[in-house]
Amino acid sequence: GQIRACAASGLATRYMAREDAATVGVIGTGGQARTQLEAVCAVRQVRKVKVFSRRQEQREQFAQRMSESLNVEVAPMDDAQSCVVGSDVVIVITSAREPVLMGEWLDEGAHVNAAGGNHWIRREIDETAVERSELIVVDDLEQAKIECGDLMWPESRGAFRWDMAHELRDVVSGKVKGRPSSQSITLFESMGIALEDIAAAQLVYRKALEQGIGQELPF
Repeated sequence: GQIRACAASGLATRYMAREDAATVGVIGTGGQARTQLEAVCAVRQVRKVKVFSRRQEQREQFAQRMSESLNVEVAPMDDAQSCVVGSDVVIVITSAREPVLMGEWLDEGAHVNAAGGNHWIRREIDETAVERSELIVVDDLEQAKIECGDLMWPESRGAFRWDMAHELRDVVSGKVKGRPSSQSITLFESMGIALEDIAAAQLVYRKALEQGIGQELPF
């Protein structure tokens, strides 16, 4: 589950973040934060990572662990704003019900992967972050309409319309340009969809056949 969810964010980063993106800010230090960061580092030459979570011990442990595993400088930050300011890619993966990322903190040209707000009562980013985003992408539009709290709230207030959002498949296919300009702020809202689970399962199945491992069951 961690791998497939973060693969979508990695794919979005490949097409939506600046090519020269090198600094990543991470808000959240759970298991998903680890694989979200790994996915971004797989598609960009990351040189520095900043991380913030409410508990000092957790962010320091995360910084040490990820610095060793990725061979990248990972620094724990004392507040979320310091984590976001100056970051080319920002990862937000929390269970917050109120925004932990303020749009005014985002630098021009930043890309945001918001992956924790998969319920209407959850919000990780504020309305300013949505309003400043020149391109907003979701993995599935119909699902986002019933799950994506980050977009449902500003939509109810008239600050956002669903026809302003695009699906990730349209970005990957080239139907929608992934980065309008080098100065554009871009946003990927990841809800996680069943098709991603199927794709991951198919990959595991193929690899098992190639390696001759596993046990066939009589279905």
